[in-house]
Amino acid sequence: MIYQCSCVLRELRKLSNNTATVLAFLSGSTYICLDEDENVFFDYSNYKGEIHAIIDELVNTGYLTYETNKYYFCLTERGLHPYQLKWMNIKAFLFKSILVPIIVSGLTSLLTWYINTFIFR
Repeated sequence: MIYQCSCVLRELRKLSNNTATVLAFLSGSTYICLDEDENVFFDYSNYKGEIHAIIDELVNTGYLTYETNKYYFCLTERGLHPYQLKWMNIKAFLFKSILVPIIVSGLTSLLTWYINTFIFR
């Protein structure tokens, strides 16, 4: 995920208070607001020229889903907990790339020791 998508996702999580609340573009402004409360909003003016592309990318990667049209969307489970998913991926990578080779190396050393000690006396 690129930096801009990450920043927008973080702000949308704050805006929705980490819930799957429906969010909407507020017409005539550079705000994304809660569907039921227009007084709570996120100003995306820093991303004005690319906000629709960012939202589309977040939808395509599974962090958001569109509701009735492209102006209404909500966070998915992946969007609500992106850091937990990253941590799970990091743990799986560490297990596969570090722990498994250590275990295989230890088992190989034990097998070699056993063969040299008891079989080739």
